[in-house]
Amino acid sequence: MSVDIVVLMVGMSPQPATENLLKNLNLEPNHDGFVGVKDYHLQPTHTSSEGVFVAGACTGPNNITDSVNAARSAAIEVHKYLTSK
Repeated sequence: MSVDIVVLMVGMSPQPATENLLKNLNLEPNHDGFVGVKDYHLQPTHTSSEGVFVAGACTGPNNITDSVNAARSAAIEVHKYLTSK
């Protein structure tokens, strides 16, 4: 067998308190129990609750690069949301 890269990653699952947090914020979970987003490809930081944006590992396992990019995107969405009100 020949491979270009092998990535070892520890499994990750949401904390038990995540379910209560989702209920309190009126957020929908994704199929793995993490915070769900409106559209993974088109609105990856938008949640089912207006004005609540997410980034990083709260949406599921992510590497550092994806988490940082999502955080940048979420910050821009927060700015757009706050300046539109």
